[in-house]
Amino acid sequence: MIRIPDAMLLAVAVLLAAACSKGAPLTRTLGDGGAESGSGGSAASGGNDAGGGGAGSGSGGAAGVGGTAGVGGAAGAGVAGASGGASGHGGASGAGGAGSCNALASTAPYIHANYVAAVPSPQGGTPSPGSYYLTTLNKFTGPGGMTGVDHDEFAETVWLTVSGNVVTIQLVQNDGPETANVQQTMVLTLSGATTGTLQYTCPFTATGPFAYTADATTFHLFGGMAEEFVYTKQSDGPIDLLTACKAMQADFATALAAAQKCDPTATSQCQAAVEVPELGCPSCEVVIQSGVGVGGMAAHFSQAGCSSLPGYTCPICQGPSGQCVAQPGGGGVCMQM
Repeated sequence: MIRIPDAMLLAVAVLLAAACSKGAPLTRTLGDGGAESGSGGSAASGGNDAGGGGAGSGSGGAAGVGGTAGVGGAAGAGVAGASGGASGHGGASGAGGAGSCNALASTAPYIHANYVAAVPSPQGGTPSPGSYYLTTLNKFTGPGGMTGVDHDEFAETVWLTVSGNVVTIQLVQNDGPETANVQQTMVLTLSGATTGTLQYTCPFTATGPFAYTADATTFHLFGGMAEEFVYTKQSDGPIDLLTACKAMQADFATALAAAQKCDPTATSQCQAAVEVPELGCPSCEVVIQSGVGVGGMAAHFSQAGCSSLPGYTCPICQGPSGQCVAQPGGGGVCMQM
């Protein structure tokens, strides 16, 4: 959820900016540290064996900056050496993890944010537990502000639980086909008719106010006066990955067929292509006429953790360009030259 942080107006908007903006993304992979080379970790400086080297390998840690355990790794600086204490600086939570907060798969479809002038009034309500997809993201620009659709793509899959006045949201977000999935956890304590306190608990910690609207099928989370995230319920239980992957395959097949339609009487047809290696098919390019987002759909299939599934026929591998071949029923289809 970190999108255009300079547009955040209130404290919770800053929190949502830390989770939603494209402008200043969080560390989304193992980053600088990785498995063996982070700054600080279970055997950092002053460790067991060799002074500044530590029990393992010097300043490299088990998790690293942005890793599963964040900056500081599992124990911090020094296991028990002369210059490092038992706990050290850092600790188990650290500053930013790659995906240790939950095990959700990113199955939600990509959406585009809307720029809108008016801010709706939060209505409160009773949140309903279950699986949700982010279906609408409104960015408020104020009276006379810009309107329209953001070109960036966002996807969020949410598992929402309710215990009394406490709502826990586990989510996995993705800011487009070229970015990595990021898991987060936040706890919402409802304290007013339409408001409460939002606390991020993983992979970082932060607290601020929020407002909400909830009913049996939707949950609206307001980032101050800046943003509204609208989540639509998909099921009472967890999303079934196999079912979601099959739906993605079907959607991709439909979109690809539409993208290959062309006009055999026109020029400059079938000059584009889309790669389809993520659908369990041989890595190749398929000739298309147009199809914004088709490539993103294929990448999303891979990001969700889908593998090759039965019932899907791989497209015929083609070159990077083709020609429009007339069809008996009218129109044309892009085919390899």
